[in-house]
Amino acid sequence: MRKVLIGLAATAGALALAGQAGAVTFVASGTGGDGAESAKAVLTTSGHTLDVALSSLIANPKAAGQEVSDIEITFANSPGVVTFQSDSQNFVTITRHKKAANTWTTSTGATTHWGVATSSDTVTLATAGPGSVGGKPIDLIIGNSGSFSNANPSITGRNPQILGTGNFDLMFSGAVPKISSVVFSFGTGPDNFLPGQALVPEPASWALMMMGAGLIGGALRRRRKLAAA
Repeated sequence: MRKVLIGLAATAGALALAGQAGAVTFVASGTGGDGAESAKAVLTTSGHTLDVALSSLIANPKAAGQEVSDIEITFANSPGVVTFQSDSQNFVTITRHKKAANTWTTSTGATTHWGVATSSDTVTLATAGPGSVGGKPIDLIIGNSGSFSNANPSITGRNPQILGTGNFDLMFSGAVPKISSVVFSFGTGPDNFLPGQALVPEPASWALMMMGAGLIGGALRRRRKLAAA
């Protein structure tokens, strides 16, 4: 029975570590000069790769200052050399009309304006500010609400927008270090910064950890019954 308990404890520990090494979610909400801001990032580690799914959560924003333009990721130690790769994105191009409702079209493709910069223990993934490429910021991330009727010229003048979520891969020269914190940026400056709050553990990881704990608890109960018999 002792061997069984040790094995179950090891399994639970492995599951917990797997949760830590897999996906972690950060969220942030606040208010900037253009109004409400909200963002989410799901960061998934696999060996030398960090997958970043970066989302805007503001429905039908009015100005570019409400769009997500950067994420700054700080690690427990130096990340080494980091290179950038963009996955295929969903885009929306919004046309503003003075005497009629805004119209828009969607498309897919790769962004040419996002890039990455590394400084000490921090990596900045951006389309505005450090790391960005291509000059004038475009490809900001706009909330996917199905309507863009509020978009003013600060948005429509910077088409296309990434629709809902931008997906990016960061390739590390070594193993991806533990993530310590993130900061979200908004607007074309960028104009405002909000620290991310970690949602830990991810639901799937939590379920695995609880399953491991349940197995250990069941084994302990069986052991007590056998000892009492």
